[in-house]
Amino acid sequence: MIDQATLIAYLAIVTGFVFIPDPATVLTVARATASGARLGLATGLGMTVGG
Repeated sequence: MIDQATLIAYLAIVTGFVFIPDPATVLTVARATASGARLGLATGLGMTVGG
């Protein structure tokens, strides 16, 4: 059985990975807010195809 301190540390790290956006997400949101939804969707599609 995993001890409680290890489990809490593991859950904190996993939660951080889930809620911290990656650079592609930040770029897509920035482009969408600055230039509109159409360019934001194009950026997101480009990131998906490129990945």
